[in-house]
Amino acid sequence: EDPRRSVDDYLCEVDRLLAPTGVFVCVSHGKPEARLDKLHTTDVTRDDFLAWNVDVVAVPKSSAASDVADVGDVYYVYICRKTPDLDRRKDDARRRRDRAVETKAKRRQLTARHRRRR
Repeated sequence: EDPRRSVDDYLCEVDRLLAPTGVFVCVSHGKPEARLDKLHTTDVTRDDFLAWNVDVVAVPKSSAASDVADVGDVYYVYICRKTPDLDRRKDDARRRRDRAVETKAKRRQLTARHRRRR
């Protein structure tokens, strides 16, 4: 299985299970430019849209903050806060998408019936 797809599926499941005001915290050594493309989607029409805002905090790996020599010496804490507004927008987009699929399926059925009658 494609690991990127597994990450998308995992995050979508976290988003699905979180309460409308829930918080998901992820600690990673991965830099924000490598993680935010998965954790923060802005297109509500995408299947992998996540209804949360993300804050990033860098935490030193060492207990002494003065020991931080470069960006490799930190962990990144991604704080994903779900918001009712984004959650509602996501649900609305999903309902519109589902209705469009149903309409398309009904049209196909009608077309198939029409062809059989000829």
